[in-house]
Amino acid sequence: FERPRLDLVAVLDVSGSMDSQFDEYYYDEQGRKREAETDGETKLSAATQSLCALTEQLHAEDRLGVVLYNHRAHVAKPLRDVGATNMPAIRRHIREVKAGGGTNLEDGFEAALDMLIGGTSSQQIERRVVFMTDMMPNTGATDEGTLTELFADAAAEGIHTTFIGMGLDANAELADALSGI
Repeated sequence: FERPRLDLVAVLDVSGSMDSQFDEYYYDEQGRKREAETDGETKLSAATQSLCALTEQLHAEDRLGVVLYNHRAHVAKPLRDVGATNMPAIRRHIREVKAGGGTNLEDGFEAALDMLIGGTSSQQIERRVVFMTDMMPNTGATDEGTLTELFADAAAEGIHTTFIGMGLDANAELADALSGI
């Protein structure tokens, strides 16, 4: 098994909800909020650990970009070859990120698309966006229909998306709908 070269943009949710504890509460099958035992780890710390672990799996010929988003998106690292990037420094910066603000999933995704659009998908290159988020958009496009259309348009261009849900309270329904595209 050998995977194709990867053009990867990691999109990290740094909104205020990511500062809550990873396992503080969850919703049961009937939609009731339930308390959970906590160990003090925040969703953001779990997300940054996940992103750092993901960067360990990249090859020198892969390209990595990083977008941070809350109520607006910010390109923290433009798409560049991993082999020419100081990856320990990138991981250090990722671990220093702080949470705050609203959640504009649309803006985060569009910033990632801007880095990948125009590139070519082929058997040798995979273009992928990986979200680390609790999937709770509250600014920009928030409805499932608009977001589904946005992600479907990207998929039609050969840009695929993966969601890594953060927290027991992650919006699994929205993640499932968007992941199914």
